[in-house]
Amino acid sequence: MYVLTSLPFFGYQNKHSQLAGAFDSFHDRVVETKKKRETCRGVVLRMQHLALAGAFDMLSGRVEQLKGHRRMVQRAVSRWKKPSLQTGLDMWLEYMDIIKYEVLEEAKEQLSQQLETVKSSMDEDKESLGSAIQAEKERRVDQAQRIVQRMLHR
Repeated sequence: MYVLTSLPFFGYQNKHSQLAGAFDSFHDRVVETKKKRETCRGVVLRMQHLALAGAFDMLSGRVEQLKGHRRMVQRAVSRWKKPSLQTGLDMWLEYMDIIKYEVLEEAKEQLSQQLETVKSSMDEDKESLGSAIQAEKERRVDQAQRIVQRMLHR
């Protein structure tokens, strides 16, 4: 640090004045930094608020849509519960159960086929990996033999 008091013509007043000026400029920078930080914080909070407000608007719209759908389904079910429509509804529900079961069985079959193909590809990969490991072992043994021969013949 450069000290101004080492020069004989600077006195106590000049040093005090310089220190006061330095502290004032430091204080001004701190205040300016705080203002900038608060401005940035306000901008970020405003952006967050806008995002949250948009998300809430979408949520409330979806809730209203679901309420309307539920009312419509309740009206339809109340009409279906009449005795004349009850048998048709029961038949339809039974049909839907059968379809669901068929879809599940088909998915199980596809999954088992995929499992078999993955298993066979893993077996092939295992065999190719075994041969690659054996080839690497042989290469390293040959390399070690050459190194030993070089060391003994020098």
